[in-house]
Amino acid sequence: MDRPAGGEAKPHVHVDNNRSNIHGAENVDGTPSHGKTLNGSKVPKDVQKKVKGSPDYKKGQQDLNKMKKAKQEINRQNLDLSKWKDVVIAAGIFVAIVGVAFFAPEALPAALAVI
Repeated sequence: MDRPAGGEAKPHVHVDNNRSNIHGAENVDGTPSHGKTLNGSKVPKDVQKKVKGSPDYKKGQQDLNKMKKAKQEINRQNLDLSKWKDVVIAAGIFVAIVGVAFFAPEALPAALAVI
């Protein structure tokens, strides 16, 4: 389970098994991460089920829901993310709702665009 970083805006999982050459990745909302999905990478169904049932995966889904709520509140406040004052306010909203900052303030506008 990876938290957002380096251009990734959503929590996502990686499945790697070098013995059978299976490499998959997927955002916790089922969308592609790193250009891959678990199903599209032919990760066995039993492994997919185990990954998606794990506490870490469920925590990633909860974090993504909080990130979406933060984005809704930022939009509700009509903040202009091209203005530093509004970026700082948006970062505060994000931290207050999500509980942690995954992004540097200057990366927040781009990250919110993907959520």
